[in-house]
Amino acid sequence: MATFYRAKAKVVKVSIGPASGNRVARILTGGSVIPEGVEQEQLDRLEKANLIEKVTVRDEPTETELAAKAAKVAAAKAAADEKARAAADAKAAADAKAEADAKAAAAKTTPAK
Repeated sequence: MATFYRAKAKVVKVSIGPASGNRVARILTGGSVIPEGVEQEQLDRLEKANLIEKVTVRDEPTETELAAKAAKVAAAKAAADEKARAAADAKAAADAKAEADAKAAAAKTTPAK
Protein backbone atom coordinates (compact mmCIF):
# COMPACT_ATOMS: atom_id res chain seq x y z
CA MET A 1 0.00 0.00 0.00
CA ALA A 2 1.25 3.43 -0.88
CA THR A 3 0.72 6.37 1.47
CA PHE A 4 1.11 10.04 0.66
CA TYR A 5 -0.24 13.42 1.78
CA ARG A 6 -2.47 15.74 -0.25
CA ALA A 7 -3.35 19.40 0.32
CA LYS A 8 -6.96 19.91 1.49
CA ALA A 9 -6.87 23.67 1.91
CA LYS A 10 -6.90 26.04 -1.06
CA VAL A 11 -3.26 26.97 -0.35
CA VAL A 12 -0.68 25.23 1.85
CA LYS A 13 2.92 26.31 2.52
CA VAL A 14 5.45 23.56 3.29
CA SER A 15 9.20 23.66 3.93
CA ILE A 16 11.36 21.11 2.16
CA GLY A 17 14.78 20.16 3.42
CA PRO A 18 16.55 19.41 6.71
CA ALA A 19 16.04 21.62 9.75
CA SER A 20 19.80 22.22 9.96
CA GLY A 21 20.34 23.35 6.38
CA ASN A 22 18.87 25.24 3.51
CA ARG A 23 15.11 24.88 3.41
CA VAL A 24 12.93 25.69 0.45
CA ALA A 25 9.37 26.90 0.86
CA ARG A 26 6.77 25.47 -1.52
CA ILE A 27 3.30 26.89 -1.97
CA LEU A 28 0.83 24.15 -2.94
CA THR A 29 -2.76 24.48 -4.10
CA GLY A 30 -5.67 22.29 -3.00
CA GLY A 31 -5.42 18.71 -4.21
CA SER A 32 -1.66 18.87 -4.80
CA VAL A 33 0.49 16.02 -3.55
CA ILE A 34 2.90 17.03 -0.79
CA PRO A 35 6.43 16.46 -2.16
CA GLU A 36 9.11 14.26 -0.58
CA GLY A 37 11.43 15.96 1.88
CA VAL A 38 8.87 17.56 4.20
CA GLU A 39 9.61 16.59 7.79
CA GLN A 40 7.12 14.28 9.49
CA GLU A 41 6.64 16.75 12.35
CA GLN A 42 5.43 19.39 9.91
CA LEU A 43 3.18 16.87 8.13
CA ASP A 44 1.61 15.88 11.47
CA ARG A 45 1.04 19.53 12.40
CA LEU A 46 -0.55 20.36 9.02
CA GLU A 47 -2.75 17.25 9.19
CA LYS A 48 -3.90 18.14 12.71
CA ALA A 49 -4.76 21.65 11.46
CA ASN A 50 -6.84 19.95 8.72
CA LEU A 51 -4.78 21.59 5.96
CA ILE A 52 -3.57 18.31 4.47
CA GLU A 53 -4.84 14.72 4.48
CA LYS A 54 -3.15 11.35 4.52
CA VAL A 55 -4.12 9.20 1.55
CA THR A 56 -3.54 5.45 1.43
CA VAL A 57 -3.80 3.73 -1.92
CA ARG A 58 -4.29 -0.03 -1.96
CA ASP A 59 -2.02 -1.68 -4.49
CA GLU A 60 -3.86 -3.66 -7.12
CA PRO A 61 -3.01 -7.37 -7.20
CA THR A 62 -0.78 -8.51 -10.03
CA GLU A 63 -1.94 -10.98 -12.67
CA THR A 64 0.24 -13.63 -11.04
CA GLU A 65 -1.46 -13.07 -7.67
CA LEU A 66 -4.90 -13.21 -9.31
CA ALA A 67 -3.99 -16.43 -11.14
CA ALA A 68 -2.67 -17.99 -7.93
CA LYS A 69 -5.86 -17.07 -6.09
CA ALA A 70 -8.01 -18.51 -8.90
CA ALA A 71 -5.98 -21.73 -8.88
CA LYS A 72 -6.36 -22.00 -5.11
CA VAL A 73 -10.14 -21.54 -5.38
CA ALA A 74 -10.34 -24.13 -8.18
CA ALA A 75 -8.30 -26.63 -6.15
CA ALA A 76 -10.54 -26.12 -3.11
CA LYS A 77 -13.65 -26.62 -5.26
CA ALA A 78 -12.19 -29.78 -6.82
CA ALA A 79 -11.35 -31.14 -3.35
CA ALA A 80 -14.88 -30.38 -2.12
CA ASP A 81 -16.38 -32.05 -5.20
CA GLU A 82 -14.21 -35.14 -4.69
CA LYS A 83 -15.20 -35.31 -1.02
CA ALA A 84 -18.90 -35.04 -1.94
CA ARG A 85 -18.48 -37.73 -4.62
CA ALA A 86 -16.75 -40.05 -2.11
CA ALA A 87 -19.53 -39.45 0.44
CA ALA A 88 -22.19 -40.22 -2.20
CA ASP A 89 -20.36 -43.45 -3.20
CA ALA A 90 -20.06 -44.49 0.45
CA LYS A 91 -23.77 -43.82 1.02
CA ALA A 92 -24.72 -45.82 -2.09
CA ALA A 93 -22.54 -48.73 -0.94
CA ALA A 94 -24.05 -48.61 2.56
CA ASP A 95 -27.59 -48.51 1.11
CA ALA A 96 -26.84 -51.49 -1.17
CA LYS A 97 -25.39 -53.46 1.76
CA ALA A 98 -28.39 -52.63 3.95
CA GLU A 99 -30.78 -53.74 1.18
CA ALA A 100 -28.87 -57.01 0.67
CA ASP A 101 -28.85 -57.62 4.42
CA ALA A 102 -32.59 -56.94 4.60
CA LYS A 103 -33.27 -59.42 1.73
CA ALA A 104 -31.08 -62.05 3.40
CA ALA A 105 -32.84 -61.56 6.73
CA ALA A 106 -36.24 -61.74 5.02
CA ALA A 107 -35.25 -64.97 3.25
CA LYS A 108 -34.24 -66.57 6.56
CA THR A 109 -37.48 -65.63 8.31
CA THR A 110 -39.86 -66.53 5.46
CA PRO A 111 -41.23 -70.09 5.92
CA ALA A 112 -40.69 -72.48 3.01
CA LYS A 113 -43.79 -73.67 1.13
